[in-house]
Amino acid sequence: MYAHQHGVVDNKQSVSPKLIFISQYLQKAGYETAMIGKWHMGGETDDPQRGFDHWVSFKAQGTYLPNPNGFNVDGKKVPQKGLHHR
Repeated sequence: MYAHQHGVVDNKQSVSPKLIFISQYLQKAGYETAMIGKWHMGGETDDPQRGFDHWVSFKAQGTYLPNPNGFNVDGKKVPQKGLHHR
């Protein structure tokens, strides 16, 4: 879909609750679905979205430093390990 059809024109714009993701169609057909990475639709949210059986994400661009709440794994905040410089 083009941006003018689904309404998401930047990284802060949330997705309409009426929009059906391809992952929802895949689930209906019996596939197991996952989203891993940056969601980038809805500002700073990293909440699991409809249509995904498994979810691993982080807010916005994430962080390169250790963060106790760095990852969202299936709705649970999980510590993120980062690069350590000496």
